[in-house]
Amino acid sequence: MCIGVVRGIAELDGLLYVVCELSSVIHVFDTASYRRLEDIRVFQMDDPNDIVACTATGQLYIADSRTKMPGAIGCVWKVKPSRKVMMWLLRGGVNPYSLSVRDGRVLVTPLNRKQLLIYNSEQQLRKRIPLPRGLEPRHAVETGHRTVVYGTSSSSSSSSISSI
Repeated sequence: MCIGVVRGIAELDGLLYVVCELSSVIHVFDTASYRRLEDIRVFQMDDPNDIVACTATGQLYIADSRTKMPGAIGCVWKVKPSRKVMMWLLRGGVNPYSLSVRDGRVLVTPLNRKQLLIYNSEQQLRKRIPLPRGLEPRHAVETGHRTVVYGTSSSSSSSSISSI
C-alpha cells in the first residue's frame, strides 16, 4: 500500500482514507471488506502530515507540510470523495502539522507556532488561540462544548495535555 510511513487515517461514509509520508496519493478502502478501491491523486500534494473527515460537510481535509506554491510553506487540501480538490494556502506562512474537524470547523495545529487556528469550511479564519510561551502544539481537538484540548511538547523535552 504505502511506501514509507502512514501519516493519517480517516473514515467517511463507509470508506477509509489513508495518506502516507512524501506521497501525493490518498489510498481508499471499503471499511466492510478492506478491499482497496481507486486511489485519489492530489497532484501538488508533497508531504501530507494528517487527514481528517468531516461528516457535516462530507469532505476530507489534509495537512500538507510542503507545497511548491510560491510564497507558501504548507497548505490544507480540501477533498470531496467525488475527487474535487481545492488547495487552501494559509496566510502568514502557516505550516499545518495536524488537523481536527467538528461541525464544519477545521482546527489547524501549525508547526513552529504557539497558536491554534480555527477555520470554517470556506477557509475563513474564525478564531486564533494563542498558547503559553515555551509550548509547541502538536495535536488538538475541539470538544462539543467548544473548548479545545491540545497536546504539546516543550523545549525541555516534556509533553503535556491541556484544555482552553
